[in-house]
Amino acid sequence: MGFSHGGTLTLNAATLWAKETYAPAGQLAFRAFLPFYPYCNTVYPERDHVSAPVRIHIGGADDWTPAASCVSLAESLKAAGYDVAITVYPGAYHGFDNPWGGGYVRLPGVDNGATCVVRMPSILGPSPPRAEINACLTKGATIGGDRRALEQAHTNVRAQLAALLK
Repeated sequence: MGFSHGGTLTLNAATLWAKETYAPAGQLAFRAFLPFYPYCNTVYPERDHVSAPVRIHIGGADDWTPAASCVSLAESLKAAGYDVAITVYPGAYHGFDNPWGGGYVRLPGVDNGATCVVRMPSILGPSPPRAEINACLTKGATIGGDRRALEQAHTNVRAQLAALLK
């Protein structure tokens, strides 16, 4: 389970490549992956094959790590036969699971790659030139806790883990 950057790392760890590289046959491996509001706009061949069930959780109003690219990723993995599902929390922004939150905050100065699509030949890179990435970045993102989405996420995660870790 990971959140934001950690959610992106969780998606990377879910790849079959990661399992074969870091937990080869006969070694313990993760049984499920639960990324929260990951950045799904990075495209590389290894992400097309996952090693265990993936359950993505993301806010429908997230303007920093947009739900649409994660929905597309989940749909393509599911169509390929992988056990992948996504829960989109309507009206919730990035960091919706903040237990102290109530309301949202606009961060006007942060780099935002929500409209970028980063294509790489491998999970190992190379990354596109920095100038290419900078060209698609915008400024500003919204974050904040959403009590209803947080409570629903708690319910969903408990149910998902109960089903996945039998």
